[in-house]
Amino acid sequence: MLPTARIPPTPTTARLCALTLLATLWCACGEGTQTPPPPPGLTVSPATSELEPGSTTHFTARLGQELADVSWSTSAGTIDVTGLFTAPAHGTSATVTAVLKADTSVSASASVVSKDTRPPAVLSSSPAGGAADVPVMSPVRIEFNEELDPASVSPGTVQILPMEQADSASSSIQLAYEQRVLTVTPGIPMRRDADVTVQLSGLRDGAGNAVPQLTLRFKTRAGTLVSQDLSGAARFTQDGSPYVFDPNKVVHLTRGSSLQVEPGVVVFGSLTDDGETSIQAIGTAEEPVTFWNGLLRGTSSSNHVFKYTRFLLFNPGFFTSAPTGATVTYEHCLIDWMRSSLAVYSSLFVGAGSMSDCELESGVTLYGDGGTFRRNTLHGLQLILGPNHFNPLVVENNLLRAGKLYVAPQGTRAVIRGNSFIGLTNRVQQLTIGGGNAGRTGGTFDLSGNYWGTTVEAEIDALVLDSADDSAANYTIQWKPFLSEPAPETPAAPLVPRQAKKRPDSQ
Repeated sequence: MLPTARIPPTPTTARLCALTLLATLWCACGEGTQTPPPPPGLTVSPATSELEPGSTTHFTARLGQELADVSWSTSAGTIDVTGLFTAPAHGTSATVTAVLKADTSVSASASVVSKDTRPPAVLSSSPAGGAADVPVMSPVRIEFNEELDPASVSPGTVQILPMEQADSASSSIQLAYEQRVLTVTPGIPMRRDADVTVQLSGLRDGAGNAVPQLTLRFKTRAGTLVSQDLSGAARFTQDGSPYVFDPNKVVHLTRGSSLQVEPGVVVFGSLTDDGETSIQAIGTAEEPVTFWNGLLRGTSSSNHVFKYTRFLLFNPGFFTSAPTGATVTYEHCLIDWMRSSLAVYSSLFVGAGSMSDCELESGVTLYGDGGTFRRNTLHGLQLILGPNHFNPLVVENNLLRAGKLYVAPQGTRAVIRGNSFIGLTNRVQQLTIGGGNAGRTGGTFDLSGNYWGTTVEAEIDALVLDSADDSAANYTIQWKPFLSEPAPETPAAPLVPRQAKKRPDSQ
């Protein structure tokens, strides 16, 4: 048997053995005197959150496993003393901080992002879905549970069907949006005694969440059929509206009788005035009276007043309040020819009365002798001043935009001052009879003291046609001095000219 060889320890092996022995002795001697672990840290949960704006969550703070008594604060949104947090507006980041009350040097925080992912919802509507007996000019109000993006509210947002005039169903709708409420106002009557559908699409909130397509259905009123003559003191009320004159017979307002029309009432069709009568159609800015597509045949002995009244003329498209000798007052009225291919024209007799603060749309022809014409806005009208046409005493502070202005061959007695003639589509001249210069009777017509849309004299002169331009025109139009800007009381021209209405057969 071979002897076992003894290997002497190397310096490294000896050193390891010595260290091991020393460590063993240290542990034996120092047992029970170890350094304690650090105290538990303060934590906040949940550490991160993504919340809907306005929604809530509860934050908690702990020292280890124990709930901690802390003070809460947040950089956005709100948080109460219990840690109940309410999220701020969409797209806002917040830092929620807890500070230990026992040691304010100890704190912890969590992060929150407010993100709106829910589309707006309808809280209520007026009229409600399924309602009956809804007035034909009733505004539709829809309240949402959050703000809409105003940029998404546009005429293409809403469709109302059926309406009394199909080709104006969309262009006549007016929209207003304020404090989460969208108000849809039909510019012309909804079809009476009909199942009407209001449809909204394309709406969204500020975060871009699209509102699902909304459909509201209700039934409109049948109204009151007027087939007997009106006599004595007749009255049209909101409860009976709309009033429909029997299209199969001629209905009369008998001599010496009166008709009172309440605010918000809608009147369809034609009425014949037998003389010495009075019609008082007095609405309000919020609830105007509406005459739809009718004819009022009047006499010179009548006296009518229309305030906050809309005359919407389609077919036959003719309305006359009374002939030349009558007295008629119009204040804050809208007279609009709906420009259908079936409409012929509309005539409005002011007579010896007055018209002020009204808006007249293209296609309206004015007649009457005497009275005053002030602060009215005329879009695309042909205005002929003089006997057998429109010959008031005063034509003052009116805006004639994109229309035509003529003086009748017989001249005019009107004082024409402070008006704004902007974008005229013809040269201001004496009306011709028989073409060319035939029938021009001469004279001087005073159109000084008005604003012509420019202060350049050459440009104003180019707008006027008289003997200075055509030797065969034996009349003079005096336009100096002129205003350098619109008169203070004159209606302001719209910043964006309204789109001209076209007859379908002219396209």
